[in-house]
Amino acid sequence: MIYNYYSSELDCNRVTIVGKFEGKFLKIAAARCGLNDNFEKKEGRKIATKRLGENNIIATIKTKKQNGKVFNMVANQISILISNRIIDVYLNKDTED
Repeated sequence: MIYNYYSSELDCNRVTIVGKFEGKFLKIAAARCGLNDNFEKKEGRKIATKRLGENNIIATIKTKKQNGKVFNMVANQISILISNRIIDVYLNKDTED
């Protein structure tokens, strides 16, 4: 099952987070809306889900429980970090150098 999370309108840049549990691990991928873009859940979900499928993930987190509540707590914190540009979203090819 793939979980989806959409950041708040109050955030600097809207973010879509997708994740799935593989055993005790939660794999997370994301897409961030640009400053001049209109936020579209469908487009953000499409981009982030594609990244997850390509194993272009931004975090793998070991969790004690595997459910939607855990995903939402993790996704909320990651979306704040991405939205405020504390961490960034890159394609794998952008970080290989």
